[in-house]
Amino acid sequence: MLIKDFNYSPYNVKTIVHVGANIGEELDFYYNLGAKEVHFFEPRDEPQKELFENCKRYEENMEISLYKAGLGSKTEEKIMYEGGQSSSFIEPKLHLTYYPGVTFKKYKTYNIYRADEIFAKDLKIDMVNLDVQGFELEVLKGFGSLLDSTKLIYSEINTAELYSGCVLVEQLDEFLLAFGFKRVETVMESFYNWGDAIYVKQ
Repeated sequence: MLIKDFNYSPYNVKTIVHVGANIGEELDFYYNLGAKEVHFFEPRDEPQKELFENCKRYEENMEISLYKAGLGSKTEEKIMYEGGQSSSFIEPKLHLTYYPGVTFKKYKTYNIYRADEIFAKDLKIDMVNLDVQGFELEVLKGFGSLLDSTKLIYSEINTAELYSGCVLVEQLDEFLLAFGFKRVETVMESFYNWGDAIYVKQ
């Protein structure tokens, strides 16, 4: 897994914002990384109880904040197309062809907020982890000037529209370059036009 294989030691990762937490599968990795402060955003009802219980096991070692909400470029209520870990605020497109076993049955409205309306402007974020199924650019726009001091961004990327009108990797590269980030690691899923990437502040 790319997030675990990358060498984080030069970046001294202590503060993490994770958007699309699901049940907190990365908690053990964050603990071993030496993180001290983790902010988890997960709007969906289904994983909430398990996420809460998983976080309790680490609360003596890390300061963990849970937000039952999403992040985006503006504060609003937005419909989510719910399909387990494939859930997105963007309507599925090629995902329906690539993964016919995943059904999107629920359409529920959740609150989303700008990150710079939640966090203090002087918060120094070491890493942002985005698992938001094509909604990455909208989330990053909401960070505003918080990106100026962010060191690392770990994000899913798309080279085709798995979700209708989702941001493509070239667009994400261009946006983040304006904040001084360069994509340094990329791993793609064969034949499915998506993968994971790490951006670092140059």
